[in-house]
Amino acid sequence: MTPNRRLDPALSKQGLAAAVAARLILFGWVLALSAPALPARGEHRALKFTYIGVQKEPIPSLILHDGVAFDLFAMFESVESALVDRGNDGLASPEGERIARVVQIPAGVMEEALRIVRAMARDADVPELARWSLAVTTLAVNGQVNGEEWFWGAPRAGRVLAVLEQALAASGEAASAVGQMRGAICGVNDRDADNVPNLCDACPTLPGPENSAGCPCAGDCNLDGAVTVAEIVRGVNVILGRAEFTNCQALDRNADLVVTVEELVAAVRALLRGCGE
Repeated sequence: MTPNRRLDPALSKQGLAAAVAARLILFGWVLALSAPALPARGEHRALKFTYIGVQKEPIPSLILHDGVAFDLFAMFESVESALVDRGNDGLASPEGERIARVVQIPAGVMEEALRIVRAMARDADVPELARWSLAVTTLAVNGQVNGEEWFWGAPRAGRVLAVLEQALAASGEAASAVGQMRGAICGVNDRDADNVPNLCDACPTLPGPENSAGCPCAGDCNLDGAVTVAEIVRGVNVILGRAEFTNCQALDRNADLVVTVEELVAAVRALLRGCGE
């Protein structure tokens, strides 16, 4: 009869630890096979434009990315709010392929595109109308998915897409895709002949530069491309009720028939820095 052998307590602990470690390694290997792979920290960025509003024909979303190797639609849906109309993301061709346009651009160009979008989100000089036309969502994958989201009216949307189109000029397909999205939002009619289509023109009856959404330079009452001290004084008189705003429609940046202190500040900025700055 073979005598019962008692294991050394230290060896028992070592064996148990090895067994647990083996199971953990196997568990981790199974998770690695079943979970979607995320890029390394700081590796990828993406930018998505989704048209919101009445559409005679569906306008596909536009996604720009810097070389993403995972399901962009799922990633964006994980960070977008319920306000985003995702219906167009699911549009499919007869072959079952999604028709949202997806275009890859170089990483450096993507960084510039994101810089433009974030700067436009902070630009108080670009008039914003109440009716939203475009949802703009950014995506960053840094070991986890993070996103930012903005909702813009047609003037701001048209302006940012125009700037992006210029910045992406060397990227060919990307510039064309952005231009087509801008055309879908802004249309082609231009009542005041200032090269800013009516739907993206915050001042459709007054000619103005594209960099101010088709509005005259803030406070430029006589539309000569410059703001003078006399025009600032006129703005002060409008705010104090001593003059009608119709004496200087260029002060009413958001076309709400009221001149505010913020709009006067924009005029002072134009006086100090020049129009278009």
